Amino acid sequence: MKVIERVGNPYLRALSDFGNTLGAGDAGYNERGVAAMLKHAYGVCHVKDLVVADDGKTYEVDLPKMFELAQASGFKGYFMMEWDGGPGDPYEGTKRLVAEALKYISGEVHS
Repeated sequence: MKVIERVGNPYLRALSDFGNTLGAGDAGYNERGVAAMLKHAYGVCHVKDLVVADDGKTYEVDLPKMFELAQASGFKGYFMMEWDGGPGDPYEGTKRLVAEALKYISGEVHS
């Protein structure tokens, strides 16, 4: 984010992701990272509900909070589902993630 902000070029953007900064297990750091990235995102945000760290430990993404941050940032792009290798069948996991994301996008679920 420091590079993007220092360069200040409107063509340099961030690819926001709901869980890339959660690998160390710090939910607050992830929230701050996602909020910062969403300010500079253009068109795409990756959605995941689970992160598997390098050591094999899994962390759950706070989806209600992430969609709240996206809305607060004014993000108007596409949400792309991203399976991060959690337990179970990736097709079923992705299908479940899509259904859950649609609930937050449509306003059926409130955080």
